[in-house]
Amino acid sequence: MKRLGTEAWYEISARELAIEIGEEDNISSASALQKARGIKYGDSSYQNSELEERLLGLKVSSLESFWQEFFLQNTLLVDNKIIISIGGNSGLEMKAMPLSTAKLTINTDISFPALKRGKDQNNGNLLQVDGNHISFAKNSADIVFSLRTLIVFREQEQKDVLKELFRIISPGGKLVFSVPGGFLNKSGKIIHGQLVNGSVDKKKPIKDQDQLNQLASKTGFTFKKNDNRGIELFSIFQK
Repeated sequence: MKRLGTEAWYEISARELAIEIGEEDNISSASALQKARGIKYGDSSYQNSELEERLLGLKVSSLESFWQEFFLQNTLLVDNKIIISIGGNSGLEMKAMPLSTAKLTINTDISFPALKRGKDQNNGNLLQVDGNHISFAKNSADIVFSLRTLIVFREQEQKDVLKELFRIISPGGKLVFSVPGGFLNKSGKIIHGQLVNGSVDKKKPIKDQDQLNQLASKTGFTFKKNDNRGIELFSIFQK
């Protein structure tokens, strides 16, 4: 096992992954970042109730079936590819993806407790990463996922993270990110609109996807399509 910074750890070969390791203070602890940014990063793994809510929001019976269809319909080819998830919590969702023929898969998150739970759940390769300082070599990833993650950053940080993602994705590689597109009420019905003062205003559409799409395009990515499902809005770009 190798150590990176005070809390980061991973169990994959640096040679196989082509990781560039910077100075130890490039990756701060999750608690320090939370305090500095005033953002509460979710570091809880999917418990039963959370998983049920996720499935309701996506209108599917299982994450496995959802991702099987998503990869097929969006022609995401994984054979002998390196697939990375940025901000993937414990890695449970990435574990549900059809990635058995990939060369290498890595789930990253800033939260060490989430990654520790992922290790306990045997969720594959795990690495603690701050999105502003992604410790992968240039052009080292074929497909990168960032699900419900970019939205937690301020605009300048979103630009910085997208620049990092552009750096690590190989030419022709894909970026898939998502943002929430609505909310579930107590009965499990999807309500679309912005959350204002604790309630959903249906007259105010959520603009996060359009804003992030514009930032990704300005970074250099080529827009391919939006694929919006349930309360989750997916964007697919190519480098």
